[in-house]
Amino acid sequence: LYGDKGLIDNDAANGITVAPGSSQSVLLSTISKGAVTDLAVHVVVRSGRIGAALHAADGAKGADWVPASAEPAATQVMPGLPADATAARLVVWAPPEDDADLKIQLSGKNGWFTPAGNESIHVKAGMVAAVDLGKVTRDEVAGLRLSPSDDRHPTKIVAGLRVDRTGGNGKSEAAWLTGSGPVGARATVADNRAGASTVFLTSTGDAATVKVTGSAGSGGGTPATKEVQLPAGGTVAIPAPEPAGLNGVFAVTVETESGGPVVAARMLALPAKDVPMFTVQALRDDHSTVQVPQATQDPGVVLR
Repeated sequence: LYGDKGLIDNDAANGITVAPGSSQSVLLSTISKGAVTDLAVHVVVRSGRIGAALHAADGAKGADWVPASAEPAATQVMPGLPADATAARLVVWAPPEDDADLKIQLSGKNGWFTPAGNESIHVKAGMVAAVDLGKVTRDEVAGLRLSPSDDRHPTKIVAGLRVDRTGGNGKSEAAWLTGSGPVGARATVADNRAGASTVFLTSTGDAATVKVTGSAGSGGGTPATKEVQLPAGGTVAIPAPEPAGLNGVFAVTVETESGGPVVAARMLALPAKDVPMFTVQALRDDHSTVQVPQATQDPGVVLR
């Protein structure tokens, strides 16, 4: 665990044993040596193989699963900021080797811009820094990018962003975004619902053309496809294309046809009991293609 004063060294956080085929939960407040407002969590496997997940809960203000961040990098991009976000809190970790001085930029409908009053963030080596961005999206969808203030001094960082939405009754809900890699040739996210899924697309480089496809539903339907044009550095949000005759849930696939790179996220919004329940997941490259060695016919194999 890392906090605003650096590494939180606690023997209770080391040597956690997980039996074969089992799971175990650890309450972070029991190993953080007191209350810590912002944490970075790094799980290291000493032996064997595990899957790790992190759940964050803030009482009546909301709860969600925190997705694993992309690998530490000098530039981190987080897609999926909804237009109606009422608050956003950025949390950044720098490695023990070096401080990080970073530019904060948003990707809007016309490209990258710097939010007034939140132009940069400084993170000390081995520590976590955080900044409240407020209603930073200003009623427009966006993606957020952190990059070195000085290109000659790149520091590989990890970043996360808490986003809050508040309903008309004052009740709120939160979701967490983390650094995400490009969708590549194709990326897919499952469990979309009719009228509830929104796809966020951000081109981090050149203008791009993206194909978004809604699969057949789990209980029937015909796939639907939409082509989306993205300006250089711009963000576009569209309702997930829903299959005709949808029955059940469906998957959404994003394919980069030209330009980019493109990062993407899906927001699933399902209000419940006056609470604006929602969650956001980045779309990861689903590695739908693999490279195989070139093969040629060899009649000699029958003699071997």
